Amino acid sequence: MQTQEPINSEMQEQDTPQASAKLSSQKDYFSIALSTILGGATALTIIALFVGVIIAVIFGIQCGYNRWFSMDNLVAVGNAGYYYDAENHSFVDPTPHRRVIKGCTSLQYAGSDTIGIVQMDNDKYRYLNLNTLSFLNDHQYDYAYSFYDNRAMALTNDTLYCINIQGDVINSELSNWLYLSITPLTYSIMSEDEDGYTTTNHLPTNFYLYEDINHAYGLMSSNFTRLTQPLFSDISALTQNVFLCEYEYSEISVLVNQNGEIIK
Repeated sequence: MQTQEPINSEMQEQDTPQASAKLSSQKDYFSIALSTILGGATALTIIALFVGVIIAVIFGIQCGYNRWFSMDNLVAVGNAGYYYDAENHSFVDPTPHRRVIKGCTSLQYAGSDTIGIVQMDNDKYRYLNLNTLSFLNDHQYDYAYSFYDNRAMALTNDTLYCINIQGDVINSELSNWLYLSITPLTYSIMSEDEDGYTTTNHLPTNFYLYEDINHAYGLMSSNFTRLTQPLFSDISALTQNVFLCEYEYSEISVLVNQNGEIIK
């Protein structure tokens, strides 16, 4: 009968540590991989939660603002969909319901529906493009007057500015005058058609009637240069270059040409 030799105890002791080492090494790799996966998942979860919280906060604020925001009593300006909020002294972009220019205590149109004169909260005046809600220039004026023939006059620090609709200064001069109004002058031409009906056409003269703080009137050129002193109670255009000027507190009147000179 063949007998089985006894296992050498020294060999058994040598094989056992090697097997344990391999098993331990496999467990370490598994633990590292598992920890990496769990760590990455945890980081992604935290990031997702953080982004979700931000989105929820923004959405909540927007919803709350939309519920608070009202289009009632807003005045549409320009043709780009903007509004003026007189109660809150601001201009409004309704998408997404935000106030884009604040501190405008009043608004008046400056000769067209696309350019406005706004009075700021410091009592200065500025010209504003109502289609873009951008100021025409960086100037703030003590007085700002409406546009006529794409030009406007503004006064600040005793300087009179003539500007165009882009906000560029065409000319400027020192002035001691304050103006209540500036109005373009027109003259009339009557014509008769084939049926004998008479029509009256009002044509521009490219001159202006200005009114000072004493309610006296004078003649002004197209670039807002004063051609006469404010000595008259009224001025009317007879032709494109001849004007009837009536003296204040008298029945005397004179004819003035395009240079402001009395011709009769």
